[in-house]
Amino acid sequence: MSEPSLEQASLPILYSLQNCPYAMRARMGVLLSQQPIFLRAIVLKNKPPEMLTASPKGTVPVLVLADTSVIDESLDIMLWALQKNDPSNLLYSHQPEKMATMLSLIKCFDNEFKDCLEKYKCAKRYHEKNQIDYREQCETFLVDLESRLIKGKYLIGDTLSLVDYAILPFIRQF
Repeated sequence: MSEPSLEQASLPILYSLQNCPYAMRARMGVLLSQQPIFLRAIVLKNKPPEMLTASPKGTVPVLVLADTSVIDESLDIMLWALQKNDPSNLLYSHQPEKMATMLSLIKCFDNEFKDCLEKYKCAKRYHEKNQIDYREQCETFLVDLESRLIKGKYLIGDTLSLVDYAILPFIRQF
């Protein structure tokens, strides 16, 4: 992998793994905010030492800012990027009270849905008898999303929001 050029060296570096849902989320946030970054695709078997120095936990995404500060949580990367520039108003600056609802729904998917999804994927892979039970547990979260979509065009209202993009990679996995 080539080193960044002088121009790229002043850009934040985003370490990312192609199919990781958390890394997808971070990349979407950066893309939607139109923030210039240097994207470093990594291979799990060969993690760059610079990434491990920046974030010893060794998971992606990792965003290293020009001032060497580090953001290593996907939602925090999305928020960092969109707080810098939010051309589609995904943070709902016109309705700041909606942020709590967005963050609550994202937290639910990050914790509860993701846990059910991992159990379902494992049961499916190993042809376990409880595969259908785990799938049904995942579907209860989708029923909630459907009820929200009956009320509005998107999960929070009539325009796209942070939550629409933040949970998309996990829905994709399901």
